[in-house]
Amino acid sequence: SLDLGTSKHRSRFDERLISQALINIIKNAVEAIEAVEKKADGIESGKVEMRVWHDDNEMIVIDVTDNGKGLPKEDRQKLLEPYMTTRQKGTGLGLAIVRKILDDHGGSIELLDAPAVAEDATGAMMRLKLPNIDAESGTAEGPAQASDRDAAQEDEHPKQDNGSEAMS
Repeated sequence: SLDLGTSKHRSRFDERLISQALINIIKNAVEAIEAVEKKADGIESGKVEMRVWHDDNEMIVIDVTDNGKGLPKEDRQKLLEPYMTTRQKGTGLGLAIVRKILDDHGGSIELLDAPAVAEDATGAMMRLKLPNIDAESGTAEGPAQASDRDAAQEDEHPKQDNGSEAMS
């Protein structure tokens, strides 16, 4: 599910790179869900939720939560390093790429337990943060070579500029 909240979210970013970061995060969530053993009654179903909101520092926060196998309790930050993986067939590059993309955009990533873990469930939450273009500074810098886009408009031909601007 997707929850955009009621606030407008505007950031400057390279659309292709942020799309790649989100694809990597969602792919990881789906693979984590597939790794969970099914309950005997087969009722447990996989779930990926995405929520967008603003934190106290006026950063745009994108929480991607799943009910998959979850993250290791120890050394989970190492999963953000290249070639670190918990999967037998994983390359260990997905989260490292996400971290690099977010760093280049003035953002960050946090690896957290899903809120349901406190209730003896499983799952992970990836918290992605991007600068809010409407925050006090009034601007947010992103990498060059991006397109300018207003997500609130249904424009099939985005204007080319040095950064993409999205609003929801």
